[in-house]
Amino acid sequence: MPDNRLIKSFAEFLSQKGFEIVNRDDISQQPPSEYKYAKQIFTNKVVLLPFLLKAALTIKDTDSSFTFCPGRPEDYGKLQTFLDSLKDGGYILDWTRNADGHEVRLSQDAGKAKFFRSEWAEMCFRYIIMKVVQQFCQEMSPALSCKVFQNVKIRKVSGGNELFTELDIVVQVENRFYIFEIKSGPRIRIMQ
Repeated sequence: MPDNRLIKSFAEFLSQKGFEIVNRDDISQQPPSEYKYAKQIFTNKVVLLPFLLKAALTIKDTDSSFTFCPGRPEDYGKLQTFLDSLKDGGYILDWTRNADGHEVRLSQDAGKAKFFRSEWAEMCFRYIIMKVVQQFCQEMSPALSCKVFQNVKIRKVSGGNELFTELDIVVQVENRFYIFEIKSGPRIRIMQ
């Protein structure tokens, strides 16, 4: 549970605009454990983005298995580490390395399939935004205070209990607020 003092100024800002925070106790300042995937993807994007694109295209098939070859032998270890973490998370059922590359069997669980269609991209965008903002604030002289909040649900004060929207990321730098809405899905195009 976050310290309510940390979100007090944002709640006051919203109040001036006619909104209130619905889920103060659920607001997260720390990245969820799934960010380990975002870190891996960000660090090894040359190998993992083509893999994720192929997985997103394959997940529509009934057997949801495919072969992927990262191309460069030095990238095999990066891919295998990622595949192991996906297997531990239940996103893939299994993988094996053969002469053609890596044979990957994706999970048929609908919730896990969403990871390959869009969730990985949203995780990466959140990770990048948080990393860039925090680094920027630390490098300023003097350093700027920075707070990052995730999944802030708000509603109109005059609107009863109806949820207005969920703010993906809210960044507070000193006395200013920046709101980031992150969208991902099957229409996203990844070009190399």
